[in-house]
Amino acid sequence: MPQGLASRLEALRSDFEGVTGEPFKHFYCPILFRDQPVELCKGHIVNRVFEDAPRAWTVQRKDVDNHFGSKFESGFAALADCEDIMAQGGLTEKRLPFQFKTRVLAGREEIPHFPARKLPGREFAALRVSELHPWFVLKRTQEEVDRLLDESWCIETTADLSVSVGVSLIKSAHLTLFELLGYAYALSCGGHLIGAEVLGSLFRETIASSLRESEEKARSVLKEWVHVVRPMKGGVWGVGGTITDRSLLVAWTGSGNPWGAIVRVSLHGNDFAVFLPCAWRAGEMETYLDFMGNGREEIRVTVAQLDPERRQMGVDERHFALRWPKSDAVSDRSEPPDGRR
Repeated sequence: MPQGLASRLEALRSDFEGVTGEPFKHFYCPILFRDQPVELCKGHIVNRVFEDAPRAWTVQRKDVDNHFGSKFESGFAALADCEDIMAQGGLTEKRLPFQFKTRVLAGREEIPHFPARKLPGREFAALRVSELHPWFVLKRTQEEVDRLLDESWCIETTADLSVSVGVSLIKSAHLTLFELLGYAYALSCGGHLIGAEVLGSLFRETIASSLRESEEKARSVLKEWVHVVRPMKGGVWGVGGTITDRSLLVAWTGSGNPWGAIVRVSLHGNDFAVFLPCAWRAGEMETYLDFMGNGREEIRVTVAQLDPERRQMGVDERHFALRWPKSDAVSDRSEPPDGRR
């Protein structure tokens, strides 16, 4: 086993026994909900391709970790190169992920194109950014291109990374709660919903699928969870809520029971917030599902901080209002406790 994995596994075994009354035999996966003799690994909670990502990890099945890494997080990692790709207009030798599309526009007309290592014949016109780049061949003759020279020309590269980002962030948030709260969370109503019914189902349904097929299947699943992930800008809680500071924002019912937890994932200059169910009983789960399905946007939350030695969460008594947007307005307009900003 990799260094440190055995001791972390034993800690999880003890935690599992404390929750269920019996220890697992191999490793009880919080995504597949199975205890099987499989190879284990250090599963990074946030993809390590991002230089500024936290290096926190937890025990994972290697097959599960590799599957999500190759099928979904590879597209998510494209965020790290997005600026360079957009700046060069997709005119690079590097093959772009299939989520990226490059179009050549002359006025309102899109010109079909393809890259080539050699200058084409007279059949097509071509352009080149520099000697380091391949030829950019336009499926038009030079005469046809000449007639369009007075039009406004544009080379644009766009990308739809919503599925890759959505799946990767939900997995990161799920593993964050598993790392902070252990099997008390993983085996709860909320942990089972996100682990087994969302991430576990994605694993089983895409294990034999291509990248494109996996994305389409995941897109269908994520339609039910469109309000779970939000890019956030500003706000009073933007400095916490990550696996690094080991804190959460927790939403409570009127009777004082938690029903949701917000995890913040900050990487490569982008802040994302993920709102997962943190519910141990059916009533709290209903509160979470109702909130995700209705038009209400304001919730009241408190800050919860993990005490690593006691493995308990200390909860701040102060509540404050937080807006969880369910439209294109994704900025955090939260109201700080005691009126401070």
